[in-house]
Amino acid sequence: MSAQHHSPAEIEAQQRMLQEFLGNAKPRFPRGHLSPTDEGELAFAVATDENKKAVVIRFTKPVDWIGLDRKSAVHLANLLVQRAGDLEP
Repeated sequence: MSAQHHSPAEIEAQQRMLQEFLGNAKPRFPRGHLSPTDEGELAFAVATDENKKAVVIRFTKPVDWIGLDRKSAVHLANLLVQRAGDLEP
């Protein structure tokens, strides 16, 4: 048996995602509104579907667009590359 260790940031992100799924999350705008249609911070998960050989990004609600600062964009890019590497060629 193995145990997974999650950082406080990962635990917070998981809790935020659950709150968003349940509709209990209050909108947060850590960098202000990017546009009039900005609905605030959005939790997401990046995983692989081994059966379909695909990288999947799961959002908590329908999404028209996302805006990312440099650090967040690099983080998402790294997650996508990491998950793509998890798939067998």
